[in-house]
Amino acid sequence: MNEPDDLSIETRQKADEIFSSPAKPLVAGQTYASPVRLVQGYTAVAFLIVSDQAFQFRVEEAINPDGPWTSTFSGSSSVDMVSGAQKIAERIFPSGPYMRIFVDNLAGDETFLYLSGIGIPVAGSTASSST
Repeated sequence: MNEPDDLSIETRQKADEIFSSPAKPLVAGQTYASPVRLVQGYTAVAFLIVSDQAFQFRVEEAINPDGPWTSTFSGSSSVDMVSGAQKIAERIFPSGPYMRIFVDNLAGDETFLYLSGIGIPVAGSTASSST
């Protein structure tokens, strides 16, 4: 019995940058909202965010690109004792096919963010055929 094609999930075979830094700095109290990204087929999305100001990082996921959205992660930056920068590093395991993120500048000053969200492929997935 063959399953319909629309029920199959394509697995990713390489790491891809899915999320990246905003083009403009965040003013005090401003929130960066990413575009909606398709994360289906990745086993995880690894985030690294670095700033010179304190920030909060939030992840929302959905089954449809238009929502409804569910909050699946929220965390605050912490000070790196060596550099003095605010950082957060998290690996998020997708629970829905679509993801968007928010970064809130919690400080009283403008800040630039370094933001990287890399889609991690499913380990050991290979295509095979039987004859």
